[in-house]
Amino acid sequence: MKNYLLGILVIFVSACGNSTTSLDQNQTGILPIVFSKQLTGKIGDNLSITMSLERNDSILNGKYYYHGQEGFLMLSGRYFGKNEIELNETNSKGNVTGLFLGSFVSESRIEGVWVNPKSKKETAFFLDEVKTGVAKISKHKVFEEKCPKKEDVDPEDYRSPCSYVDYSYIEIETDNKNIDQRINQQIKDFLFGEGVTKDSLVRLVKSSEFQDVQDEGNVEVIYNANNLLSITVWHSSGLYPAQGDSYTYNFSLESGEQVKLSDLFIGDFRKKLNDIGRVKFIKEYGSLDEYDFEGGIFKLNDQFAILPSGIEFIFSRYEIGAGAMGEQKVFISYKEVEDYINPNGLIPKVMVK
Repeated sequence: MKNYLLGILVIFVSACGNSTTSLDQNQTGILPIVFSKQLTGKIGDNLSITMSLERNDSILNGKYYYHGQEGFLMLSGRYFGKNEIELNETNSKGNVTGLFLGSFVSESRIEGVWVNPKSKKETAFFLDEVKTGVAKISKHKVFEEKCPKKEDVDPEDYRSPCSYVDYSYIEIETDNKNIDQRINQQIKDFLFGEGVTKDSLVRLVKSSEFQDVQDEGNVEVIYNANNLLSITVWHSSGLYPAQGDSYTYNFSLESGEQVKLSDLFIGDFRKKLNDIGRVKFIKEYGSLDEYDFEGGIFKLNDQFAILPSGIEFIFSRYEIGAGAMGEQKVFISYKEVEDYINPNGLIPKVMVK
């Protein structure tokens, strides 16, 4: 095994499609400087995983799922010379749970070892890029700021003295331009606001007083395979950018439409989902009395991520409780609702057999 640099890194990534003409001249040349890949593989002989991985120059981030297990783990790391990578994984509480050390042996395959942070035991892994049913992803940025002179800044004001917009968003490309246009416009509407354009955001900042506009946000790919695109859109506006709201959206790459629960399930699926979700929510978060459910009755929302092993419902900050409570998540495996899965929907294509 080659020598790899170790370290825990905080990352922000700008990613592009699965293929691009921009190559890293400082490396071996087999990889684009900017990419977004969906990969599947194994850790050891038995642990199957699916990973979304993005690169911007030396920066990597993403997330991955263990097939048959709940939720996902976050990834952040770096790309080094000779196509070597290091990825630190963390759970929903921010705890480091593992480390991937490896290298791209080709543009579409990674091999290396996964390291247990406690025992330091190394286990071989491999990942292969998914080539079919995916959208090419490019990431774009809108940034504009208007700042006062230094002598006009109040030193006791903890906020940025500037007015600004700082957005990162994605655009997709498939074989159908009409579908691309439909999905790309919806993504912008979710991030900027319906009818708001890049140019209007820039004009807004230029015409504003200092600190009047302080908006930021980004779009992150959760899943991009099997003709399904799942994304998270985060947006913040005003005094406390760290307390912005995050929402999850799912799109069919075959129709360009948002995927609804009624597209995925049949029969009286809402009752079944709510019954299972209620039990899991109480087990994870305690009494429902601490949360603001209408009439005190637990009900899942329509914010969900479609994962290989199940569906994860996400209550955004402030949706059902105080901001300090953060997000609440409920994961329901496909096995728990197998009798309600639409056989002609997306789940049979996505779910791990």
